[in-house]
Amino acid sequence: MSSSTQSHHKPRLLTWLRWAVVLTTLVVLLFVGHLLDLTQQKSEFEHYSTQLNAEVTSLQLQLIQQLRPLDERYRPLLYPEDLAADLPPEFSVQNIRVAYQDGTYRQLNRGNPHQQYRVTFDDTDAVSATILLTQDRIWQTYFLAGLEQDILLWPNKEAPDLFTISLFLPDSRQLILLDLGWQSLLPDSAFDAVALQFDDQAPIQLNGTVANSVLESSNPLTTHWQVRQMPTKAYWALVLPLVGLSLVAVVLIRFYQLHQRVEEHKIDQQEKLFDHLSDEFNLLMLVTDTDGTVVWKRGQLSADLKELRLREGDSLRQAWKHAPKALTYFQHTVSGETRSFEIEIDYFRLQVHQWPNLSPQGHITGLTLSIQDITEQRLLEEQIRHEQHHDALTGLPNRQLFQEQLHHELHRCRRREENLAVVALEVSGIGQINSVHGDAFSDQLLRRIAGELTKALREEDSLCRYSNDEFLMVISDFQTPEALHALAKRLIKLASTRYQIDDHYVALYANVGIATFPSDARDEGSLITCAITAMRHARQTGRNTLDYFSEESARRAQEKWHLERQMTEALAAHDFQLHYQPIFDLDSNRCIAAEALLRWPSTQLAPDQFIPVAEETGLIHPMGNWILSTAVRQWAQWHDEGRELTYLSVNISVLQLQQPGFIDQAISLTKQYHLPPGRLVLEITESILLQTSPNVLSQINRLRQAGYRLAIDDFGTGFSSLNYLKQLPIDYLKVDRSFVEGIIENNQDSAIYRAIVDMAMAMDIEIVAEGVETPQQMLWLKQQGVTFAQGYFYTQALPPEKFTLYLNAQSEAR
Repeated sequence: MSSSTQSHHKPRLLTWLRWAVVLTTLVVLLFVGHLLDLTQQKSEFEHYSTQLNAEVTSLQLQLIQQLRPLDERYRPLLYPEDLAADLPPEFSVQNIRVAYQDGTYRQLNRGNPHQQYRVTFDDTDAVSATILLTQDRIWQTYFLAGLEQDILLWPNKEAPDLFTISLFLPDSRQLILLDLGWQSLLPDSAFDAVALQFDDQAPIQLNGTVANSVLESSNPLTTHWQVRQMPTKAYWALVLPLVGLSLVAVVLIRFYQLHQRVEEHKIDQQEKLFDHLSDEFNLLMLVTDTDGTVVWKRGQLSADLKELRLREGDSLRQAWKHAPKALTYFQHTVSGETRSFEIEIDYFRLQVHQWPNLSPQGHITGLTLSIQDITEQRLLEEQIRHEQHHDALTGLPNRQLFQEQLHHELHRCRRREENLAVVALEVSGIGQINSVHGDAFSDQLLRRIAGELTKALREEDSLCRYSNDEFLMVISDFQTPEALHALAKRLIKLASTRYQIDDHYVALYANVGIATFPSDARDEGSLITCAITAMRHARQTGRNTLDYFSEESARRAQEKWHLERQMTEALAAHDFQLHYQPIFDLDSNRCIAAEALLRWPSTQLAPDQFIPVAEETGLIHPMGNWILSTAVRQWAQWHDEGRELTYLSVNISVLQLQQPGFIDQAISLTKQYHLPPGRLVLEITESILLQTSPNVLSQINRLRQAGYRLAIDDFGTGFSSLNYLKQLPIDYLKVDRSFVEGIIENNQDSAIYRAIVDMAMAMDIEIVAEGVETPQQMLWLKQQGVTFAQGYFYTQALPPEKFTLYLNAQSEAR
């Protein structure tokens, strides 16, 4: 308990003790005054008690002598009136009851003494069922006790001015109960009242009113009893106040002791709670004098914080010697100010609250300080702030932090009139690598790239991961445009190098866009937009290229964004259409197949103007799904109308093969429209030859098993590879129209075409010539063994209705 608490309870303790001493002294004086008188009365009462005991014993002997012969005379049935006639009148018998083993009894003072009653639970109803004596609460007491003792003396429950003597007759096994008046035992007494005290019972007053109720339970009584004096009224009139005063004194003392225990328990619980909170929250409480000497202490900080391992009597000023701010605030609080502040000691961070202690007169006597170790809390807050402003995968700043850093750099550049550049770098190929090797592989690759880019930059430059495969950099105060250009080239080389992850080698390519302050933009949002616009323009010019922001590139980016929005709206409004261009068999000169071509009637744009944008923005997936389902549905309609086509050709993007769910949708279409095998050909550009990963090959094989055939479109214009070509299950080669244009006039074109035809024939692949526009081209192709052709020589692509009429006209001409 604290010293302040002890001093607070001292006046109360003295008051309680004074009252206890006064009351105790009063009780002792009153008690001693009556002690001599009580001693005199004691000797007289002992003589009377001996005389009364002798009378009771004599009565018991007389009863035994009178009643024992009756056991033989009245066997087996004893009547109460016979018993009353044989007892002397001096016994003052008030009632006689005889109980039998069969559960019945007779009594003298109840109606006809010869009437036999059954013993029942209420002992009044003569018609009720007989019960055993040993099952009745009162009779059980008499009967069972009589089995143990020949004669017993009982208090009478029903008539307190009587007493009952029970006698058990062992031969006839009958129990006799005699109710007698107390006056038959009482000689003259000089005392006011005399009582018989039975074991475990309240005293029975012999002459006068009953002191307490008797025989409230069925517990057997015993023959042990004693005679004692009942106190007189004068005695009680004097003793009761003394006893009351004594009880009041005892209660007051006990109440004070209880109060003290409660207060001590409360203080103990408070101290335990404070100790628990101190440990839980790393809290230290100190009370010091004005010089900084510790006079009271609770709690403890970390054992590593040696400066604050204080004890009572230590100097807090000495502990604060490496924390000048704390010493300054200590002096402020000594002057009367309350202070809250944080300090650092070693690597610990402490939060301090301190306030002055005032005496009753208002003088400052010292300080109370609450010191909490908040090191873990601050570290956790810093970790949360770091996670909020940094990319979880690479640890680089995220968009929010990058924009804040760029904002501060722009402010500095404006003040110092310096230049600044924002560089946007895109790493291409991450998505394909992720689909082949999985997320963990691509995540590890991105971390490697981020590390290499960080090494290439100066310490004052900033780098952030802007999106999945895009990085932004702030290059502060670059010296010359040439230096900035060289840095961009170095970044492209780093990002597009060949990386080894585990046992795999992967090659990437990158594009860079650059925007500068103040020439291109003057705020952070515009600079970032300009750099990204330049990066995307560089992507359109090829791989591993860089571009500077210009008004022209911004205009193109705006047009591209506008086109993307238009395509999204057109797709939702079903504004696109499929036209069908006939494919002819050169031997029979008849249309035997068709190619489905996408058209956008509400615009003048050709497919090669908007399809690349759709692939870049991801619209190719919903667009390609619509094209495939529409083409299959149209073929099924022609089939049901009896217009047989050998096959229908549909263009798909390589990106669609990598789209989850595309293969399942294509297979479900063949089942839905009962498409026979070989009737639908999927045309893919020859860029597929560079992406023959196990995943792509697996997708193509699933399509072939579902009945699809595969054609390579625009063959000869891309990165053709005969090694890759033999790995794919190719059914058709569609040679690009650029070769057909020169086969008549240009020997090189004709030689290349012959080589392609020979190769295809050797590999058992059908050739489809695209772009046939003259009869000479058609005849030359036929002479070279080309099987199929399409182009404006026959007809352009037609809407479904006109293509149906075209087929009808061909049928009629047969």
